[in-house]
Amino acid sequence: MARARVYNNLEAELARAHILKYELAEIIGIFPTTLTTRLKGESDFKLSEMRLIRDRLQEETGEYYTLDYLFEKEKK
Repeated sequence: MARARVYNNLEAELARAHILKYELAEIIGIFPTTLTTRLKGESDFKLSEMRLIRDRLQEETGEYYTLDYLFEKEKK
């Protein structure tokens, strides 16, 4: 069964910035397994985690991202 992709914008921007999932987990201070549950939509990101992710992406790419854009959930 294919893995559900909930945060398509976030995953695309992480790929463009060459930030790997284990690196992202370290950036926001959680275990990789916890990150996986968040990315699958099984649990929610904390606002502080969302801001850390946005800030790192902006730092890496020089682009501006809104939280609404990055964390827009894919409609089922």
